[in-house]
Formats: sequence, C-alpha cells, structure tokens
Amino acid sequence: MCAKEYDLEANRRFFFSGLLGEIGMPTYGSGGYDWSTMPEIWFDSAAVGTLGSLNSFSGDEEDERPTPERVAKYNGLAQLLRPSNTFSIRPIAADYVSPTRGARSPSWARMENGEVVLLALRAGGGFGGKEAAKFADLADTSASVVVASKTAEGIERASRLAVVPYGDGELRIRRVGAEMKPAEIIEHAWGNRLGKSVSIPVKDGTLAIPLRERTDDGSPVEWIEVNT
Repeated sequence: MCAKEYDLEANRRFFFSGLLGEIGMPTYGSGGYDWSTMPEIWFDSAAVGTLGSLNSFSGDEEDERPTPERVAKYNGLAQLLRPSNTFSIRPIAADYVSPTRGARSPSWARMENGEVVLLALRAGGGFGGKEAAKFADLADTSASVVVASKTAEGIERASRLAVVPYGDGELRIRRVGAEMKPAEIIEHAWGNRLGKSVSIPVKDGTLAIPLRERTDDGSPVEWIEVNT
C-alpha cells in the first residue's frame, strides 16, 4: 500500500513505537520490500532499537539488489547501536499534526539516564531539504549523520564515539571536561579496511569531525571511530 514510500511509513511507525523505549521495549526496524529505501529506514531505526532487513539478495520488487553502499550503511550503523533497552526518544523538528506528513520526524535524539547518547540528524530540516541539522547546542551538521556514544556517558562526555555519515560535510559536537583533549579520528571502510587516521583538537569546546561517504580510493565509508 505504500510502495516506494516504505521509509516514510517506517518513520511514522517509529514515531509511535519509540514511546515503548520508556518501558524497555525497543523496536525492530525491519524492511524487506525494496533496497532503495533501506538506508533511510536504518537511519531512523538506529535511535529506537535495532536494525533489520528481510530483503531478498536475488532482487526485490524493483529488481534491485544490495550494493556496497547500502550494505556499508548497515555495517556502520551496527557499530553504534546502543546495548540498553530502556531509553527515551525525542523527535527533532517533527511534524505532529499535518494530515499527510504528520506523526513523522526527520531527526531523533535518544536519551539514557538524562543524557543524549545518540543523535540521528537528517540535514534539511525535513525530508528532502537542504538546511543544516542541529540539536540544541550539543551538535550541528551540514550533512545527514548518525552519531552515538560507545560508552555509558552522553555524547558530549564519552571517550568513544561512532559516526555514520549520510553525506559529505562536517559534524560539530560540544565537548566538556577532560573530554576536551584532542580526538583520534579513524575511518572504517568497506571490506573491513582501516582508512585515514587523524588527530583533531577541540577548539572552544567544539569537536569538528569531517564527514565523507567515500575514501580517497572510492571505497564506501562504513563508520568513523572517534577516541579521546
């Protein structure tokens, strides 16, 4: 019934099912009808629970198949999923009441123990826009991105972060306390290969992480490891 708009309908499902995180019930972000919308479904799934896919490897209803770029998104997001099953979801720039776009949110914040531990920021301020995305004064980005703490601490204090870029640009994160020391940035590329590793200082309390979807040799970037 929602052919070619599976991602939009999944987003609406997550809008409501995200409430279940309050009682310890994460959402399984399944898909299986076409491959083209799966990266966007996984983008929204990351905040509310787990990834999923029932897609055929021999071709979907549009005769499309998994590509390195699509599988790279899955592999990268799998690195930043949170292990806890109790959390709060805060929609960002959501449309609550429109008849066609209502009960959908372009971006999400996941909170645990009062701290933001994951942000899925879709650039454009909505679906298909071009504006930068941000959350309060914690983070802003010029490209769609998912970033999560890989520790029990929130994003601004965690010593380890995982980042999955959905475009080329820059992610800026506020950092506090001892976590303001320089960060080691390591790219993980398609084929379980390590890419470029650089050290980036925190300036004026902000860590600026460069985002790109491909390495210098054209391989898809799966995720970016950030260590402080």
